[in-house]
Amino acid sequence: MKEAYEAIKTTVLELYQKVGFQYRACFVYGSLAQGFYQPGQSDVNLLVVVENGTSIHALREAFLPVWEQYGPILQRAPGIATKDSFERHMQLFPLLARHIDKYGKQVRGSRRTLGRTTSLDTKHKVARRAGLAMTASLALTPQILIRPSDGVQADHLLRQMVRQQRQAAVGTAETPAALFHELHSTLQPLLQEAGDGWQGDPPAAPPYDVPGLLATYEKLDYLLLVVADMAAVRDYDWAGFGQQLNGLYGGVQVMTAAQLRLAIQLEQTLEYVLRNYNHKWGHDVVADLHPPAQFALRDAARFVSQVAIFDMPHAYFTAEPSEYSKLIHDFQNKLLNARLQNELLARMKFTESKQPPIPLPDRTAPPLDRIAAIFDHLDWWSAYYANQLEGSLSAYELVR
Repeated sequence: MKEAYEAIKTTVLELYQKVGFQYRACFVYGSLAQGFYQPGQSDVNLLVVVENGTSIHALREAFLPVWEQYGPILQRAPGIATKDSFERHMQLFPLLARHIDKYGKQVRGSRRTLGRTTSLDTKHKVARRAGLAMTASLALTPQILIRPSDGVQADHLLRQMVRQQRQAAVGTAETPAALFHELHSTLQPLLQEAGDGWQGDPPAAPPYDVPGLLATYEKLDYLLLVVADMAAVRDYDWAGFGQQLNGLYGGVQVMTAAQLRLAIQLEQTLEYVLRNYNHKWGHDVVADLHPPAQFALRDAARFVSQVAIFDMPHAYFTAEPSEYSKLIHDFQNKLLNARLQNELLARMKFTESKQPPIPLPDRTAPPLDRIAAIFDHLDWWSAYYANQLEGSLSAYELVR
């Protein structure tokens, strides 16, 4: 733990020396701030706030020697937010804001950087956990994942969630199946309290030999298995399940009906609106859902804000210059996803069809100019949706 704090101290010092008074604050949060940090497994969660207009290239230059020395300890580059994007992100992710307010430690900077936060009701908290648990369930079947990185990330998320639940360490020998069911031993009672009481018996002749199978959905290249009770699949042979798929899917997620319904209503509304959940067999357990339209706009804003503050800074700060072309390609694709989401939402009359006023530089532009422009576009989309959320679109309801 001492090395983690040394890494934080060095990070803050290097950034402050590079950008001076443009530095506003650095927040330490997560397991390190809460006291159950696990060296070698836990990330060192940092969120740095700088003034609007601070050069992302100067920040990378300052962080490079820190990453070379402390990369294995930090595991991730810090999130980087400007004053405005930080305020938006805290509004979009109130659970994170509340966590930082309650547990976070601010390292050097203005005490007024984080504004007043409010508590969310239990239902929103459970919905967030339900959605994350669905993603973490990919760790049950790593052998069939087309993208191995999905399995690594899912296993990391699963261990992180159990570590938070225990507020204690997770052993490296503990299996994903055991951790998954430990996670659900706490989650399922919360879902029963927060859910809407959907009931149904498993239909006959299921396409897979999963106990208590209620329904299957396709979500992009993932197969979603909706089961009646997690206890029924506690001892299921997930390692052998892939033989039933014949390579048709890139991954499998496992959930209960109450879990899926709550996640869609409060946490994954945009995916539902864009019809990413394709019902294939059994009960259509989400057919009657009509979540508010503003949740879809919020999800669109969350997507670009998460990419801008966490995903792209990590990728850029830890990449070699020889990798810039791939980085630019990958994050321009994320911008394309944001544009396509906007077009679809506009067709549904939830928002207007928009795009940033200044186009991205072409391929002949210097890589650093192209990278800076991607950051600018992500920030523009985040601000656009934040303004939309303050409008009058709450009168709309989603129609499936």
